[in-house]
Amino acid sequence: MRDGAENLAFYAAALYLAFQLIPSEWFWVAVVSVGLGAGGWCCWATFRPAGGVYYSSKQYWEYRYSKTHSQMYEWYGDFEQVQAAIMRAFPAPLFQLPLHLVELGAGTSALGPDMQVQMPHCHVTGIDFCPDVIQQMRVRHPSCAWKTMDALQLMWNDGELDGAVDKGTMDGMMKDATTAKAAVAELARVIRTNGIWVSVGITPRSDFERQLSSSLTDGFEICDVVTQVLHQAKEPHHINVYSKICRRL
Repeated sequence: MRDGAENLAFYAAALYLAFQLIPSEWFWVAVVSVGLGAGGWCCWATFRPAGGVYYSSKQYWEYRYSKTHSQMYEWYGDFEQVQAAIMRAFPAPLFQLPLHLVELGAGTSALGPDMQVQMPHCHVTGIDFCPDVIQQMRVRHPSCAWKTMDALQLMWNDGELDGAVDKGTMDGMMKDATTAKAAVAELARVIRTNGIWVSVGITPRSDFERQLSSSLTDGFEICDVVTQVLHQAKEPHHINVYSKICRRL
């Protein structure tokens, strides 16, 4: 392996050779482009945890949304593709009293607004810990409720909510077991007894139960799982999406 001095000499020689071979007007464009790319990678690497844990990191999502300008994006399909499980979990009550639900990690998904259109007996509050995203969703869907809130610190009283839904949020959180278990415990605190939490993601039931262990079994029981095949243009072309319907004990 080369030491520091050898590396410096190697890159200097490569730079000189490139200067000789590439027209001068393109040489500096290439140098600046490489420099900007390396700088962007260094900035990303400063907060990108190892092992996929960044999916539960606020810095990651703020960075991602800043690059995509908060464009609408649906994890694992739109409401139409998961409505069977959600409608089964939250049927219309006998006296049409509204069910108060929270959507965890709403992001730029239209899941909450679509639920309120298709299921008018549900009052859905979409939360996300990225304030810019919440502000944009308020503009896009002003008739819906949006709050900047961390799923680990829900601003509701014990047993105040009838249920919750997430689409992809728990998949991201489960990259960090401590974060995922804390989120489940917080859900168990704010959802009333016999309330329902629907978690839509690619994590099958066995892995879901194993990774969340006692934090899940102490607060919820999985009473049903709806499995659907999602077809997409990119690889893999087919993925299984599992909607875990969990009842608050």
